[in-house]
Amino acid sequence: MVVSAQDLSLRYLARIVDVSEAAPSRHFSGIDELLATIAASGYRDLAALRIAIRDSKDTALAKAYRMMRVHVEFAQRQNGLFSLMIGALAIKSGWAHTDLKLVTHVAWSMEHGLATLILSNRAPRADTNVALPKLIDFVVMMLLGAITAGPDHLQSVIELCAVVQKSAVTRTARKRGKANA
Repeated sequence: MVVSAQDLSLRYLARIVDVSEAAPSRHFSGIDELLATIAASGYRDLAALRIAIRDSKDTALAKAYRMMRVHVEFAQRQNGLFSLMIGALAIKSGWAHTDLKLVTHVAWSMEHGLATLILSNRAPRADTNVALPKLIDFVVMMLLGAITAGPDHLQSVIELCAVVQKSAVTRTARKRGKANA
């Protein structure tokens, strides 16, 4: 029987592993701590795979390819765990459970987009003098920064963009009005 993270409880877990209902409470303060522990384990597993690639003798391009491929393969093999890994960070940062699929999709989109640009020799651009590992780190940190900033920060950015867009529309309308006068 498959149970989603939202439907899991410490009591349910205790019944499945055949221990007293109080046993999990001795190790975890609640279901959120248990899920965070499981997510942290997933990050450690993925990090170990990526460290092995980082320490290999492959070229930078081959390492970038393998790093991103191992991420996607990990997500495919460990679908629930991968969603939990992104979801635990998102929930801790204030995102609603209903936003988790969107947050996970954005994470995948950013990584896939960067991988595609790297593999097509379009990133990093030759005229920027940016090292590939630095670019990868920056993109990943930008994503994590956006997730951890939370939904309230996103809303403030949306509002700022609306003000900028409205201002640009107003300026364009004024220019058209002057041109027609």
